[in-house]
Amino acid sequence: MIGRTDIVLQSPPNFSVTDLILRVCRDHWKQCVFQNAESSEIHSLGEPWIWSFGVHSKEFFIYRDSEIAAEWADKGTHSEQNSMLHFLVQAKCENGPSHSEVTLVCDGVDGDVESIIESLESGFLCAISELGQAA
Repeated sequence: MIGRTDIVLQSPPNFSVTDLILRVCRDHWKQCVFQNAESSEIHSLGEPWIWSFGVHSKEFFIYRDSEIAAEWADKGTHSEQNSMLHFLVQAKCENGPSHSEVTLVCDGVDGDVESIIESLESGFLCAISELGQAA
């Protein structure tokens, strides 16, 4: 990691936040891979495991591809900026579950990361709208 930028996003409560994050990352980085923060195992987003278990992760890394993930594992870094994104998902409760907070840690906001952020925000807004209509 070259630098560090934390971006905090708000998502609706009782919503599959990690599922949306994985789908957005897969749309932007076709070959991306997943690593739970509590494991050294790397998983392709094409694996069924991701959609059964990975979607429940609250802290995880998304690497642009498996080669970059291997370099991060070997060297603890990568020379290419924003080759790995670190996500943390936390439920925030103020008199009941009010929302989730998603922290995206990256090297800096470039066009690629900005596009991922915009897609996440759009997905969260759609979910809020759908939850409002269901109420």
